Amino acid sequence: MKTKQNKNKMKLTPTDYKNILKFYKIDTTKLTNKEIKEKAEHFLAVKLCKCIKKVNTSKNIVINKNKKNNTEKRAIAICYNSVLKKKKLKIFKFNCKKTSRLSPKKGTRKIFVEKLGI
Repeated sequence: MKTKQNKNKMKLTPTDYKNILKFYKIDTTKLTNKEIKEKAEHFLAVKLCKCIKKVNTSKNIVINKNKKNNTEKRAIAICYNSVLKKKKLKIFKFNCKKTSRLSPKKGTRKIFVEKLGI
C-alpha cells in the first residue's frame, strides 16, 4: 500500500491568522483567537469577491455573449492566485452571492485546507 506523504502541508495556527490581519493593517490586540480567525476569514472572502467583481467588469476583457462564463472563470483564477496563493493559502470553496464567505468542506469545520510549504 502506498500512503500519501505531504510534508509541505500544515494547518493554520492563530499566529497565521494574525499575520493575515497584520498584512492588511488591522489591529488584533483586543481580539480573542476565535475573533481573529473569523475576522481574517471574512476579510479574505470580501477581498476575493471584490477582486472577482472588479476583474470581471474591467474594460480589458472583451466580453462575447457566448463566452461570458469563461470571463468569470478567468476572473476567479486571477483573484484566487493574487488573494490566496500568494499568501500560501488554499481553501475548499467560497460564495459571493449575498454575502461573501469562505465555505467549509462538507462534514467538517475546516475552511482552509492547508498552508502551503515555503
